Amino acid sequence: ASVSQLEAMANGLAIICSEDNGTAHYIRDQMNGFLIKANQMELKKAMEKYLLQPELINKHRQGSLKLIQTDFSIEKNYQKLMDIFKSH
Repeated sequence: ASVSQLEAMANGLAIICSEDNGTAHYIRDQMNGFLIKANQMELKKAMEKYLLQPELINKHRQGSLKLIQTDFSIEKNYQKLMDIFKSH
């Protein structure tokens, strides 16, 4: 599994990711980037959205940082892991 999406999110970047990627679940479509079908036309459309609506970049950048601080924080994931251990 690729962690490049998480690395990009931790650095406050907007993400374009194919929906068939094993770690696509890190992306929330329209919140911190775009989930697209894995083809050239879909990639082109996503990139054009950023060019035509540059305010989306900042919105998605903020979304990435928010997700890293909440859903994907080390503390939250540690707690989930501990909950699994405690339940077994």
